[in-house]
Amino acid sequence: MYERTIEAAVGVFMIAGFAALAFLAIQVSGLTSDSARDTYKIYAQFDDLGGLAVRGRVSLSGVTVGKVS
Repeated sequence: MYERTIEAAVGVFMIAGFAALAFLAIQVSGLTSDSARDTYKIYAQFDDLGGLAVRGRVSLSGVTVGKVS
């Protein structure tokens, strides 16, 4: 009976760990449609558009913060 309780506790712990990893992966990837978040647009003009494309990602320190429109 004691072994079964330990196995159940380990199983619950593993499921909770995988759920936490999935949640963090979704939050970091930006797949959520968080429309309640405040947003704003920034306009800029460039002389040279080398490598800049419509719908391209805008990132800050490796984290996607927006897209080019």
